[in-house]
Amino acid sequence: MTGYTTGYMTWQDMDEDPSRLPQQALAAMPEPGGATTPQELVRRLRAFKAWSGNPSLRELERRTGLPRSTVSGDLSPQRSRLPPLQRVLTLATAFGASAEELARWRSAWQCIQMRQQSAEPPVPAPHAAVFSRALRAARGVTLREWRARAGGSGHPEAAVTQRNS
Repeated sequence: MTGYTTGYMTWQDMDEDPSRLPQQALAAMPEPGGATTPQELVRRLRAFKAWSGNPSLRELERRTGLPRSTVSGDLSPQRSRLPPLQRVLTLATAFGASAEELARWRSAWQCIQMRQQSAEPPVPAPHAAVFSRALRAARGVTLREWRARAGGSGHPEAAVTQRNS
């Protein structure tokens, strides 16, 4: 296990064997606050699972009504996407979260979701849509003229730009 050489435990250690967490780490219930990425939120959810006694996937399936594969995927340390809010809340409830604690999990999830949505680049128009617009703008142009105006590149926007100039 990593971390033992320096005298502390890492999240990776907990992922490998949550039962080896020191008792003082298990004393306080893990909080979702401060998580800024989906990976951090999942790590905290895994810590909450360990704190609650590390129930098996079969036990979590019974408590949540979710398939074991879904629970396993939502708690996977390799997960790069944010699990759906309802499943995060369902798992937190299965780990013993109160209504107040569920509100904190919801808030953390919403903050990460908003951060992700504001950070995502705008979706570019599909090439087919650009081509279609260019065709409409260049009505009556033959394919040979189209290619000549595009300078041999065949890019539709180049042809339209040259025609309109």
